[in-house]
Amino acid sequence: MPDYRPVETRESRLDSLITFGGTCAELAGGIRERCLKRMDRSFNQTTVCQEWYALFSLITVQNSVSIVHAPVGCASSGSTMNIFNRMGQVVRGEARIRNARWFASNLTENDIIHGGEDKLCAAVLSADQRYRPEVIFVFTSCVSGIIGDPVEEIATRLQPLIEARLVIAPCEGFRSAVWATGFDAAGHALLNYVLEPRPERDPRLVNVISPLTVGRLDEIEIERLFGALDLKANFIPHYASLEGIRRSVSAVATTATCLTYGDYFARELTARYGVPHTRELMPLGVENTDRWLLQVAELTDRVAATRALIAAERARIEPRLRELRDQLKGKRVYVSAGQARAMTMSQIAEELGFELVGTTVYHYDEVIADSVRRLAERSGAASLNIAQVQPFEQANLLRRLKPDLYMADEMSTGFAARQGIPTVMIYDYGMNYLGYNGLLATGERMVNALKNPSFHVKLAKHRRLPYREAWYESDPFAYVMP
Repeated sequence: MPDYRPVETRESRLDSLITFGGTCAELAGGIRERCLKRMDRSFNQTTVCQEWYALFSLITVQNSVSIVHAPVGCASSGSTMNIFNRMGQVVRGEARIRNARWFASNLTENDIIHGGEDKLCAAVLSADQRYRPEVIFVFTSCVSGIIGDPVEEIATRLQPLIEARLVIAPCEGFRSAVWATGFDAAGHALLNYVLEPRPERDPRLVNVISPLTVGRLDEIEIERLFGALDLKANFIPHYASLEGIRRSVSAVATTATCLTYGDYFARELTARYGVPHTRELMPLGVENTDRWLLQVAELTDRVAATRALIAAERARIEPRLRELRDQLKGKRVYVSAGQARAMTMSQIAEELGFELVGTTVYHYDEVIADSVRRLAERSGAASLNIAQVQPFEQANLLRRLKPDLYMADEMSTGFAARQGIPTVMIYDYGMNYLGYNGLLATGERMVNALKNPSFHVKLAKHRRLPYREAWYESDPFAYVMP
């Protein structure tokens, strides 16, 4: 029987934090001494909820329909996710590009009083009849959780009436302040409803758990490296078929291109099906890619071949890497992203010759504890802000630290650009970031951004952020409460 219980929150499972203001050394010291306090802010500007990220994790699964049991607004972000969905199909060479299929049960004030059970039943039956999908994902929401709709009972009753596999992902936004719990909720749903034991084990197959923000060029780089080691990558869950996801129990090992994203699924796949997993954050930069490959090698009995591959790759990229360092040496950089990318990108900034002046991490948990320690050894005095996208703190920090370059995802580059700072996206579907080739490509984008900052300079002359000068003179962490 499926496990209907919601996944354990990251606050409980990994002792997560979403608020911190200080330096890398101070955070590393708190981790070492086990005295991190779960702080809060007396003012919050913006954030995202875990239901958003649960939907984000499964909406691209092949031949699927997603139903958000919520008011219509909770499903409106599906239009943004569909952009990723369509672009992902294009770069993967699909002949026919399909839109993602997602719906809201459209709970209203009346349903909050009388219950939304009938609307959920109608949505599931309609989706099954209209599209004949292999799988229907149902995501709960704050509203359905508060009114207590018996979603699991509805699923049990409906499953015999439909052809699709019905998969429930309990992900009410109010359960966790750490939006990455939504990744865990999606993995929890696949583990409970989709996976089944298989007797065979493929000695060449390695599961690669990748978020939607890892593009096809990064997959090609991983396939290139795996090919040199006689391994096959099983990329899950994005753009995967239901069979591809089920095949994960037959793999010889599991790794992740973003451990923040894949941590829960990888751990549970080991616990339930005996598929061992790696614990390295992300193959971003030379040192991180080396460690990531060696962990895969240890689980697949390919250590000698992997060491030879690493030596050859280092020798191949070193001449170009030296040229990039010469052009970037002495420049100051600020990095902002989810925890795996923020930690690894902060490290490769130094591999490329930058001085790291600050990092914003969307949340902290045990997954990045070792990476924080390593970063503190190199850049202990650098500012470290744990914030789930708080632009007002970032604006203050950037004004004080005056970096030459700002590296971040699409949620915050626009804010830095309006301060006249050249920006580089940390991920873009049409570009390579991971592996050895990804490091060179990232370095070249940095050089280009610094050579031609005219857009950002002109933007800052005509657009300003909505903060008073008095705020820039204040402590950037004035609203962080112990």
